[in-house]
Amino acid sequence: MRIGFCRPENALDKQVWSGTPYYMYRALEMQFPGDVVCIGPLSSIFRFPARMIRQASRVLTHREYHYGYSRLMNLEYVRQIRRTLMRDDFDVLFFPASSSILKELDVDIPCVYLSDATFRLMTNYYPHFSNLWEFNKRSGERAEAAAIEKAKALVYSSSWAARSAIEHYGACPERTHVI
Repeated sequence: MRIGFCRPENALDKQVWSGTPYYMYRALEMQFPGDVVCIGPLSSIFRFPARMIRQASRVLTHREYHYGYSRLMNLEYVRQIRRTLMRDDFDVLFFPASSSILKELDVDIPCVYLSDATFRLMTNYYPHFSNLWEFNKRSGERAEAAAIEKAKALVYSSSWAARSAIEHYGACPERTHVI
């Protein structure tokens, strides 16, 4: 089984997300030796300006702007993923905490979405998800709902997150798993 591991950052960098993508990648690689391919790092010309907007928003308005939900940036990521898909065949695509990318990608390949929490649970729970702009909340909610709807399997690290996917986003309980 060929697995495409889709993350905007380099999944082999232990500094990213406290090493979580790295260890996920390695665990998959142990189960499917030679059949797990990093689709990333992905780049976007919009990333630097989006980071500057986030900083300006924090300083000038004391509001959070979560640029990971930038549609322009995610469309650029999807374009790069599509290029990889034209060169290589995959049986499944794995999206760890990448709802906004999965939202924009339309493929016939089964997708697995993994997260430690839903957008709804993260809002006002984590500092960088608190005091968000309303448009940013709507973008996050749409991305989460679309990713949950598109994924053939949903994987969460807790029952708390899995329940939220089912109760808040209508996830199919049979496709929702806790690991």
